[in-house]
Amino acid sequence: YHQLKETDRAMSFYQRSLGLYNELQNTSGQSRCLIELGNIELEKNNYDLARDHFNRALLLAKEQKKYAQLEKVYLGLVEAHKAKGEFQESLENQALAGVCKDSLRALEQRGKLNELQIRYENDIAEQEIQQLKSERQDYYIIMGLLSLLGLAGSVITVLILRRHKTNIRVAESSKRKLEVALE
Repeated sequence: YHQLKETDRAMSFYQRSLGLYNELQNTSGQSRCLIELGNIELEKNNYDLARDHFNRALLLAKEQKKYAQLEKVYLGLVEAHKAKGEFQESLENQALAGVCKDSLRALEQRGKLNELQIRYENDIAEQEIQQLKSERQDYYIIMGLLSLLGLAGSVITVLILRRHKTNIRVAESSKRKLEVALE
């Protein structure tokens, strides 16, 4: 309704919402409603009421350290003081709005840095996992080759033993034949 320029209707809904947020003790919702009520009062040239709404929102937003809401509050106070000819107060609130904006940027940058740090750490962990998988695969290949070599060695040993036994049998058979021939 506010965007449709139906300010009285918008104000009614914001006031009802403010009452609900008060009952729920939702300070973030309270400050948002107070900011919007302040903006409507600015449009209606009720600068004192606008300042009252903004000042109430200011206390709630400061308590929660909601920099986006604080910036809106300070910008609303800038307009209310400027309209009343209170340029010093307007200038002070403009500076505070700038501080909030800078704080928001710093928080965004910190969030982006944290996100990049997490991605970097995930990449390192992924590389370590890949390296461990590769090492495990190498281990399995080496163990397989060693098993094959062991198996081949066993087969060769068995074949050599069989051949040796066969040679012994042939030699014994030859010896018996010679002994029989000698007798």
